[in-house]
Amino acid sequence: MLSAIGTAAAEFVNLVSSGRSLITVTRVEYRQDGKTINIFVSVMPSTEAGPAMHFLARQRRDFSSFLKKRIETRALPPTVFMLDPTMGLLPGPGIDANHA
Repeated sequence: MLSAIGTAAAEFVNLVSSGRSLITVTRVEYRQDGKTINIFVSVMPSTEAGPAMHFLARQRRDFSSFLKKRIETRALPPTVFMLDPTMGLLPGPGIDANHA
Protein backbone atom coordinates (compact mmCIF):
# COMPACT_ATOMS: atom_id res chain seq x y z
CA MET A 1 0.00 0.00 0.00
CA LEU A 2 2.86 2.43 0.74
CA SER A 3 4.15 2.14 -2.81
CA ALA A 4 0.70 2.94 -4.22
CA ILE A 5 0.41 5.95 -1.89
CA GLY A 6 3.83 7.19 -3.04
CA THR A 7 2.84 6.85 -6.68
CA ALA A 8 -0.44 8.66 -6.07
CA ALA A 9 1.33 11.41 -4.11
CA ALA A 10 3.82 11.95 -6.94
CA GLU A 11 0.97 12.13 -9.46
CA PHE A 12 -0.96 14.58 -7.28
CA VAL A 13 2.03 16.87 -6.74
CA ASN A 14 2.70 16.86 -10.49
CA LEU A 15 -0.93 17.80 -11.21
CA VAL A 16 -1.28 20.64 -8.70
CA SER A 17 2.16 22.23 -8.47
CA SER A 18 2.86 25.45 -10.33
CA GLY A 19 6.28 24.43 -11.59
CA ARG A 20 7.98 27.16 -9.53
CA SER A 21 9.96 24.40 -7.86
CA LEU A 22 10.52 20.71 -8.47
CA ILE A 23 8.80 18.69 -5.74
CA THR A 24 9.72 15.00 -5.78
CA VAL A 25 8.27 12.27 -3.57
CA THR A 26 11.32 10.43 -2.23
CA ARG A 27 9.80 7.84 0.12
CA VAL A 28 6.70 6.91 2.08
CA GLU A 29 6.63 5.26 5.50
CA TYR A 30 4.46 4.75 8.54
CA ARG A 31 5.15 6.97 11.54
CA GLN A 32 6.27 5.20 14.68
CA ASP A 33 2.70 5.25 16.01
CA GLY A 34 1.58 3.28 12.94
CA LYS A 35 -1.48 5.51 12.55
CA THR A 36 -0.12 8.13 10.17
CA ILE A 37 1.80 7.93 6.91
CA ASN A 38 4.72 10.28 6.23
CA ILE A 39 5.25 11.26 2.61
CA PHE A 40 8.78 12.61 2.27
CA VAL A 41 9.60 15.04 -0.51
CA SER A 42 12.63 16.86 -1.84
CA VAL A 43 12.37 20.39 -3.23
CA MET A 44 14.61 22.02 -5.80
CA PRO A 45 15.79 24.67 -5.62
CA SER A 46 16.18 24.25 -1.88
CA THR A 47 15.39 27.95 -1.37
CA GLU A 48 11.79 27.09 -2.33
CA ALA A 49 11.43 24.40 0.36
CA GLY A 50 9.45 26.60 2.78
CA PRO A 51 6.90 27.82 0.21
CA ALA A 52 6.60 24.30 -1.21
CA MET A 53 5.83 22.82 2.21
CA HIS A 54 3.22 25.52 2.88
CA PHE A 55 1.69 24.73 -0.52
CA LEU A 56 1.50 21.02 0.32
CA ALA A 57 -0.09 21.80 3.69
CA ARG A 58 -2.79 23.82 1.94
CA GLN A 59 -3.41 20.91 -0.45
CA ARG A 60 -3.90 18.31 2.31
CA ARG A 61 -7.68 17.92 1.94
CA ASP A 62 -7.51 17.79 -1.84
CA PHE A 63 -4.78 15.16 -1.61
CA SER A 64 -6.89 13.09 0.78
CA SER A 65 -9.79 13.13 -1.70
CA PHE A 66 -7.44 12.32 -4.57
CA LEU A 67 -5.91 9.44 -2.63
CA LYS A 68 -9.29 7.92 -1.75
CA LYS A 69 -10.09 7.73 -5.47
CA ARG A 70 -6.76 6.04 -6.26
CA ILE A 71 -6.39 3.59 -3.36
CA GLU A 72 -9.07 0.99 -2.77
CA THR A 73 -9.14 0.20 0.93
CA ARG A 74 -11.62 0.53 3.76
CA ALA A 75 -9.80 3.24 5.63
CA LEU A 76 -6.76 5.29 4.78
CA PRO A 77 -4.63 6.64 7.61
CA PRO A 78 -3.92 10.37 7.66
CA THR A 79 -0.97 11.45 5.53
CA VAL A 80 1.62 14.12 6.24
CA PHE A 81 3.99 15.67 3.70
CA MET A 82 7.46 16.20 5.14
CA LEU A 83 10.72 17.56 3.75
CA ASP A 84 13.08 14.61 3.49
CA PRO A 85 16.05 15.21 5.81
CA THR A 86 18.13 12.59 3.97
CA MET A 87 18.25 14.86 0.92
CA GLY A 88 20.80 17.12 2.65
CA LEU A 89 18.58 20.18 2.96
CA LEU A 90 17.99 20.06 6.70
CA PRO A 91 19.71 18.69 9.76
CA GLY A 92 17.55 16.51 11.96
CA PRO A 93 13.90 15.59 11.44
CA GLY A 94 11.94 16.59 8.35
CA ILE A 95 9.70 19.63 8.20
CA ASP A 96 6.09 18.62 8.67
CA ALA A 97 4.04 20.43 6.01
CA ASN A 98 1.10 20.54 8.36
CA HIS A 99 3.05 22.59 10.89
CA ALA A 100 5.34 24.57 8.58
